[in-house]
Amino acid sequence: MIHFRLHVVNRYFFPVHAGIETALLQLLRHFDPKKYSITMHVSASTLSEQNILPLEDKKENILIKRYKTIKGFFLPKLSNNQMDAVCLTNFTLVPHLVIFCSIAVLKMIGMKRFKTVYFPCGGFTPDWKTFSPTKRFIKQLIHIVLGRRLINYTADSVIAISNWEKEELIKNSISPRLIHVIPLGVEDEAFLSMKTEHISQKTKDIVKKAKPYIIQVSRIHRIKNIDTTIRALSLMKNPFTYIIAGGIEDKSYFEELQTLIKEKKLTNNVIFAGRISIADKYYLIDHSIGMIHMSHNKSFGLSVYEGMSRGKICIAANNSALPEAVIDGKNGYLIETEDANTLAKKLTFLQTAKGRFETKRMEKNNKTEMKKYRWETVAANFKKLLI
Repeated sequence: MIHFRLHVVNRYFFPVHAGIETALLQLLRHFDPKKYSITMHVSASTLSEQNILPLEDKKENILIKRYKTIKGFFLPKLSNNQMDAVCLTNFTLVPHLVIFCSIAVLKMIGMKRFKTVYFPCGGFTPDWKTFSPTKRFIKQLIHIVLGRRLINYTADSVIAISNWEKEELIKNSISPRLIHVIPLGVEDEAFLSMKTEHISQKTKDIVKKAKPYIIQVSRIHRIKNIDTTIRALSLMKNPFTYIIAGGIEDKSYFEELQTLIKEKKLTNNVIFAGRISIADKYYLIDHSIGMIHMSHNKSFGLSVYEGMSRGKICIAANNSALPEAVIDGKNGYLIETEDANTLAKKLTFLQTAKGRFETKRMEKNNKTEMKKYRWETVAANFKKLLI
């Protein structure tokens, strides 16, 4: 018998594979279907195509309700009397602000019947530089004038996925009493051996062609700062191959990267692997020299933890929550976000005998350290906020 009805709102979900979408799938699959009824409310779009997915679907124990978008906006149908809790991830004008307003009205008239959990995952404290001046002005105004007031009034709990995000939320006037820090987990597959028959031939061919290589697992978006790594490679005498595994979300940025790659004469050194399966992801990670993640802004950096769970070192940008994952010189290296020169020197160092010895030392520690980041633990802590 179902005891608890949980509804979750996000822009995308399976089959979209990006940070928050992967995190939600891993989190929700740890809810016992005999005790919890879970419904995802998302758009019918993927990162690159609009309104192409079926309006109703199911993934394991999760019912997926999708809605057609108009200029990227969609409005889910949520019923006050048919849910015990709603979890809102990210922060957009529509649907998030509209839903928060609706919940505020219900609370004012004494009709709110459910718990509200806000799970921003960086959505309320983004890297403002990645927005155009007009969008930045409008979005910041919405956050300051309405967002923080509505969140403080309507949310029963706010989940920060790192200590950095907690501090950022407090700086943005979100009440500290609402905030709970619950780090994300690493999927169970990260701790398993991948059978070669589960690996696609395409991925096997990439590995054979690309070695030695560094890898970044992320969607193609300007915030991921892929161009800094490309610039660093161009400064190396013998550059690594650089594999980026993830879907294209920002087409204009992808085109800029293609132009930069040709300009720097790195056509044979940069491989866009596209969307990949979980098995392929860990196969690529396992055969790499290490991971790289020079993102402008990360509230957690899930792919960094996934890489370290396989024992790999990670070179990461020294900003936001990334220094919580990567301790410089202990399990990886921190580089200033757009410092291509220092990044090139560090990559060159990894090609030396001393660099290889140092990374082997780091790799031994990473597997053991990552075992504490399990989704089973994350789900247990999340459930406590729903009661």
